[in-house]
Order: sequence, then structure tokens, then C-alpha cells
Amino acid sequence: MANQLWLLTELATFEKAVVSEQTLHALGVGIHCVCKMKFECKNIEIRDEEFGCTITFSDRKGDTFEGEITVQKAIDSLGKYVMLQRTYGEDEREGDYYYVEFSEYEDSGELTNFQINLTRSKFLMQYRNKIIELDLNVSADLYSQIEEALSIITNNRGSLKIEE
Repeated sequence: MANQLWLLTELATFEKAVVSEQTLHALGVGIHCVCKMKFECKNIEIRDEEFGCTITFSDRKGDTFEGEITVQKAIDSLGKYVMLQRTYGEDEREGDYYYVEFSEYEDSGELTNFQINLTRSKFLMQYRNKIIELDLNVSADLYSQIEEALSIITNNRGSLKIEE
């Protein structure tokens, strides 16, 4: 128990979690981090289009709706997710915009001051006072696509460590 830290949650939607010091050390995170988001990633969407690049990790596969689609049904269908996005400026005078969004929307914002560690089985991210830990089970091809998308999105900002 001495080599583990209890991370307290600041939002009711987070679960109380124990994270080993090794995990925190791998991210370069001290005990100032107080929030944790953890889920098994079941769906990954990558879009690299003319105006930007987006990757979304979600704990749900696309839901189908029966009957009337209500706002609440649509919100509930999102589940837990993490979205990272880089939007390209419209011309050379306008800079690119880097954004991160969480299902706990109030923690979303500009993608700065972050660390990401990626392996075939895990996506670890430290952003502000939040630790995001996603369990992955991806093919070599999808892993390669994730690597490429994260490299485009982060664009040498923050820290991106990818295990080959």
C-alpha cells in the first residue's frame, strides 16, 4: 500500500481509483493530480480531413436508436470519451488550434501542458490535474494509424511517447 496513491475525485462521475507510483512516474506526474478517468476503449475514430485531424477514444461502439431520438438518448449514447483535435488555420496568418474534450466537458480545453504515453495496450495522458488511462486492444494497423494521428494532432507540443 505504501507504493500506491489514492487519487481523490472532484466530480461525482469519476470513480475512486488507485494508481501505482510507477504509472504516475511514467507520466512524470506528482501527487498534485487529483482526477482520474479510466475506461476500456471499445471504439476509436480517426478523421484526418482538409480542415483538421481528430481522434476519439470511446467506451461504446456506435449506438442505434429505436423510435424517437431524444436529446437525452443522444447524450446518454456518448458514454465516456476522450477527443483530441487539431484544427488547421484557414490561411497562413491564422494559427492552428489544439483542443481536448472529455465526456466530463468542464475539463475540456486547449491542448497544452500534457503528456501522452501510448502502447498497444494502453493510452495514458496527463492533462492539467487529470490522469486519463484507457485500456486498448488494437491491431498493428490501427495502432499505426493512432500513432500517426497523435503525431499530427500534438505537433511537437507537450510530450508524446510512443512505444514501438
